[in-house]
Amino acid sequence: MKEEQVFGHMGYLPFAGSLMILLGLPLPLIAILLQRQEAYWPGFFLINALGLLVMGMGLFFVVRFNGRFHLTAHSISRTRFGRTTTLHLHEIIRLEKRDSQLIPYLRLHTATSKMDITAQVRDFTTLETLLRAQLTHLPDEPVPTLPFTLRLPMRFYLGNLIPLLLLALFIGGLLLFANANGGQADVPGLLAFLGGFLGLIVFAVVLAENGNPYKLVLGETAVIAHYLHKTRTIPLSDIQQIGREKHISTYKGIERITYPIVIIVKNGKKWRIEEKRIWTFGYTPEELLRLMQHFYDPQQSANRLIALGNQYHQQGAYEQAITAYQQAIDLYPAYHSYRLVIGDMLHEQKRYREAIRVYRDLLNALPQHDQAWHSLGMSLLAVGQWQQAGDAFDQALAFGTTDATLYYGALAYARQQQPERARAYLEQAIQFNAAWRNTAQQEPYLKDLL
Repeated sequence: MKEEQVFGHMGYLPFAGSLMILLGLPLPLIAILLQRQEAYWPGFFLINALGLLVMGMGLFFVVRFNGRFHLTAHSISRTRFGRTTTLHLHEIIRLEKRDSQLIPYLRLHTATSKMDITAQVRDFTTLETLLRAQLTHLPDEPVPTLPFTLRLPMRFYLGNLIPLLLLALFIGGLLLFANANGGQADVPGLLAFLGGFLGLIVFAVVLAENGNPYKLVLGETAVIAHYLHKTRTIPLSDIQQIGREKHISTYKGIERITYPIVIIVKNGKKWRIEEKRIWTFGYTPEELLRLMQHFYDPQQSANRLIALGNQYHQQGAYEQAITAYQQAIDLYPAYHSYRLVIGDMLHEQKRYREAIRVYRDLLNALPQHDQAWHSLGMSLLAVGQWQQAGDAFDQALAFGTTDATLYYGALAYARQQQPERARAYLEQAIQFNAAWRNTAQQEPYLKDLL
């Protein structure tokens, strides 16, 4: 980095503030002159309020957006109206990005003070990037967790409402003065006119915003977009790809190129989040894309579903756990080994035939999965299919010998009245684990083979 870099506020903002003060100053004077001519007093009030409001906003612009920032390798300073405030970078303990404010800004915190850097600083993005690169001692910002909600910030509503209110005050004051007749005015007619006027403007805003969501919820199982007239839900299992693509539109013969975020779902349809709305949510399109890809990358999403399934499993909520595991497998087929967990839960609930189907699905994908062969054999034993159970235990032993597989293989062959083969399996099981002798003594089909 250069020895020192200077970042000044956008020059037109203090100028705009000065202009607002000059425009607002005559309004109270005009209101006073008109009042002396016995005009209707509500008109005086409205014109006076408008003038004071405009001057107040102008003063805010002049003060807030004046001065400049100096960034060095060791400190950042703000100079405003001849006064300089300095923070040493090693003393900064937190950097807070306040996107939801009427005027977005960064706030730097030390143990005893703070400094605000508004987003209206010229080359604000460069300043923020350089600043973050030098504040290496600060911990990384945590990645948001699901569910994560994006809402239109307060500045969006205020930015649309304040001009309407100013316009209504101005028109209302003028109409009150114009309609005043001997101290009387048609107040109901005036209110009706203003109501209709504001209603038309609100209706136009609603039409303009109808195609953009005012709230976007990134949930654990779906993306939910809230519009003024509807709610759209995109299940996580339907999302095939998330990216940005070039979108060309034409307005009054002028070609407009944007790069919205596009979600492609299973049926090939595309759902767009427009660039302008992404910026309004307080993110750059690149930031939101990275966030959504982090949340909805198939493996990452499957990991979250697996963790959710584990939580349900520990709580004994088997149906919810089975659903979560199945969604994870559908989303990321490489996790098909979790079918073993699903099958074991079904077996534990004595839903043996469902468990058998699940184990067979797993073995179609992983034919050498010895635990799946063993579990399949256990479920086949439970429904009395002795021969198929014995074959399953044979497969389990072929891919991985365990004492339990040997024992239950012996039981399967004993039920098929094949005592020699049952005895061979049972003797091997007892060699691995002598405790199987006591178990076999309690089993009517095996105790005579000891």
